[in-house]
Amino acid sequence: MIAELRASPFKQFVYMFVATVVIQTLHMVEHVAQVFQKFVLDYSYAHGLVGSFDLEQVHFTFNLLYLGALIYVTLGWLSFGRRVCRHEKMLGAMLIATVAVQGYHMVEHSARLIQFLNTGLQGTPGLLGANFDGVVFHAVMNTAVYLPAVVVFVCSGMHRQIFKRDYTVYYKGAS
Repeated sequence: MIAELRASPFKQFVYMFVATVVIQTLHMVEHVAQVFQKFVLDYSYAHGLVGSFDLEQVHFTFNLLYLGALIYVTLGWLSFGRRVCRHEKMLGAMLIATVAVQGYHMVEHSARLIQFLNTGLQGTPGLLGANFDGVVFHAVMNTAVYLPAVVVFVCSGMHRQIFKRDYTVYYKGAS
């Protein structure tokens, strides 16, 4: 019988929270680059640092995965937040609100994807994007779903959980 070690549900939650914040930080760098390209460098169309991925299908998929990650982190917070921080209810409410905003963000990207599929054109406006500058609108939307996650991560002390030893280990036997 071979014993297989894996992280406890709490450690899985911690790792997922870390991954979610790190990946969304990289995504925010892209939006900062787009704003810089558009308003400082005066590019007519700003694609960010990785312009070849500036496609409606990629944005839709990324934002769907981010919504899933936020839901996972929020459910984890509702289960484990008390273990991490005494302000777990307030910070949990921030995460729930962030999931709601990201849910609307997905509505925008769904509309953009449908518009792309109907026209074949990249860079479609979505719903509210038709009334606002697309680069600014999506930078604001991404900031609105990024900052609360960072605030919860930092204010709760989650960063201290990364290197803590978790002695709760599950054994999975294999024959």
